[in-house]
Amino acid sequence: MKIGRLAGLSGLSERTLRYYEKLGIITPVRSDGGTRLYRSGDVEIAQLAQRMRELDIPVATIQAIATRRRDFRTGDQSSAAMIEMLEGLVDSLGARAAQTLALQDEMIRTLRVLQGCRGCQNLPTPQDCPDCPMEVSPDQTSLGRMIWQKD
Repeated sequence: MKIGRLAGLSGLSERTLRYYEKLGIITPVRSDGGTRLYRSGDVEIAQLAQRMRELDIPVATIQAIATRRRDFRTGDQSSAAMIEMLEGLVDSLGARAAQTLALQDEMIRTLRVLQGCRGCQNLPTPQDCPDCPMEVSPDQTSLGRMIWQKD
């Protein structure tokens, strides 16, 4: 397929796809006339690279994953390097997932407290609503304190 079709299927711009090609992340074949021709697997690779970027994995790391095996003389050397790189990413993503889950939990706890404010007709200030759930809840969170900062 040509680059326009790959862009449509992958959801990425042609510019991004050309950049990924320049870095060796995707590697189209060329027709006799020099036209880039992409394979169906390139859609998956382009989308994977984009998901990795959305998780703040550096482009250089993605490039290394896609190209580094060529730097080694044996499969053993190549696989050892890839294992080390991927284990580091797994650890990093695991730590980030734990942080994300902790923040999600804090948001859920804050939402529960905020539900107690539904229907309240008082001004949303400590002076005008001294019994506000945001002020007196035993499940007060940092997020709740952020929302309910005293002026």
